[in-house]
Amino acid sequence: MKMLVTLVFLLLTTGALAQEIATNPQRQQQLAQRVEIESQSHQARIAILNRADRCIKAAKTAQDYKNCENMEKQERQANRETVKAQREAFRTQMQQQRPKRQASPTP
Repeated sequence: MKMLVTLVFLLLTTGALAQEIATNPQRQQQLAQRVEIESQSHQARIAILNRADRCIKAAKTAQDYKNCENMEKQERQANRETVKAQREAFRTQMQQQRPKRQASPTP
């Protein structure tokens, strides 16, 4: 019974959140920003893999292959740092846009 109540609660709150996102322009913009960050991240990773693949296929020696692997590793690390900074900037922006909670008066 508890599981059923929990499941119903989750479905209702998830639906409510989806409804809020669908009807709230600010939430739609936030979602669009988050999607854009993730899409750029995916495209960058695909580009890194494509470059690494071309490099590996062109490698003639073990050292060439190793250089390709090192280049890929460096590019992945740089991309990870870039995306991390974008996500942190997004979180900071979202925190600044949240309405401030007023402290409840102490007796």
